[in-house]
Amino acid sequence: MFIFRDAEDHIAWLLQHGWHEKALAAVEAGQGRTELLDEVGSRYLDHLILERKYAEAAMLCPKLLRGSASSWERWIFHFAQLRQLPVLVPYIPTENPRLRDTAYEVALVALATNPSFHKDLLATVKSWPPVIYSALPVISAIEPQLNTSSMTETLKEALAELYVINEQYEKSLALYADLMKPDIFDFIDKHNLHDAISDKVVQLMLVDCRRAVSLLIQHRGLITPSECDSRYFLHLYLHSLFEVNPHAGKDFHDMQVELYAEYDPKMLLPFLRSSQHYTLEKAYDICVKRDLLREQVFILGRMGNSKQALAIIINKLEDIEEAIEFVSMQHDDELWEELIKQCFNKPEMVGVLLEHTVGNLDPLYIVNMVPNGLRIPSLNLLCNFFPLP
Repeated sequence: MFIFRDAEDHIAWLLQHGWHEKALAAVEAGQGRTELLDEVGSRYLDHLILERKYAEAAMLCPKLLRGSASSWERWIFHFAQLRQLPVLVPYIPTENPRLRDTAYEVALVALATNPSFHKDLLATVKSWPPVIYSALPVISAIEPQLNTSSMTETLKEALAELYVINEQYEKSLALYADLMKPDIFDFIDKHNLHDAISDKVVQLMLVDCRRAVSLLIQHRGLITPSECDSRYFLHLYLHSLFEVNPHAGKDFHDMQVELYAEYDPKMLLPFLRSSQHYTLEKAYDICVKRDLLREQVFILGRMGNSKQALAIIINKLEDIEEAIEFVSMQHDDELWEELIKQCFNKPEMVGVLLEHTVGNLDPLYIVNMVPNGLRIPSLNLLCNFFPLP
């Protein structure tokens, strides 16, 4: 049986035999001097480290180190030397006590250089007050990993957060654009970064097409269509710009004809009718290439080539009513004759022509132009225009 001279002798015996938990409990129970708590705690942590029970040691640090800034800093650097600092980071205090900046920076760098802890880095950067450390050393540790396999999405987001802390907002914006963060538009407005988005149009469109187009329109003086490197998104931008101001993007109307033809053909004809800033010949070639017939008719009409336009309506669209409407709008008597002649190439249209030109042409004039021997289907329609006496 052991006889201890006093409580401290008992605690020393417990430590000597490796019963650190019991020694700690004895000190906490008031046995021995208060100063013993630091010694017992330190020896307990040393024991756990020797046993490689790093997570358990880290978890006990708040209890054993309490408000001693110097003790915290000593153990932070000890964990760092052992390459085990990431397990201690969740327990490091940010106040009461507040440590030196270096301690926090070393902890963040330890998280940044191990892909397994990138999520912890992001969470820590978001939770720790920015005033307790300098972001620059952590940024310097992460930047060399850009464009390497170790640059995870989470690490990229953490770097973006650090750039914000360091007031490097344009660098943050570039990373948020790569990450396609939904709140990027609010970030742009908050930090007035509108002049920095010209090379990020595609990413912004992919995040939220409607908000991106609205942003581009609002700041069209800063961002020109030529700075949009995606044809589809350029089409969306120019279309919206045209709706707001038909003249704002006039230098790009030739390109816009091509974009409408490619992405939204039904909107091309309204555009052709509204704009005066595209080259007719170029527009016509595009419409021919894509077999856009009504658009060809409109352009030929503007070019003054009404006969060719009429031929397309009759021979390709095969729409006699549209042909009559087209000729009526041209106010050209020779074009009426051309219409009649071209209808004779499709005799089935003659009856429809007679029916729809009442008030514009004398039916007898049409009949007199019919070539000898031409067979006209539905001849009885002619009788409606020439009733027997």
